[in-house]
Amino acid sequence: MIVGEGEYGRDRFPLTEEPAVRLLIRDEPAVAWELALSEGEDSRLLLDGHAYGFSTDGAAGGFADAATWEMLSEKVGRYYEEQNDGACESISDGHIRAVAEAIGSNLVSFHTRAKGLGRYGPAAPPPENSSRSW
Repeated sequence: MIVGEGEYGRDRFPLTEEPAVRLLIRDEPAVAWELALSEGEDSRLLLDGHAYGFSTDGAAGGFADAATWEMLSEKVGRYYEEQNDGACESISDGHIRAVAEAIGSNLVSFHTRAKGLGRYGPAAPPPENSSRSW
């Protein structure tokens, strides 16, 4: 869920959207599924209704292998901040791909079309001592 602020003309109003993003690796059903966690996150410590997620000021996110995240996200930064079209490939409206050819890894971004600040995850207050979950 994205919780933020919308704008129409001069009016500002609370905005809540429920985007869905699907990452298809193969056409076959998964044999096992494990929640992707960052260092220091433990799903056993989450309260009911809470989930790990991320905040965004651009209503965008991405999928990438953790080992290549820094390199690939730097390419995404060059694409947007320096308008360097050679850093990434536009694959559809609002989606881009950064590729690390040498290691066969890529980062695929997505955009929700929401404006302003947003948070991806259930709309619940953050647990104490955590800036990455809510």
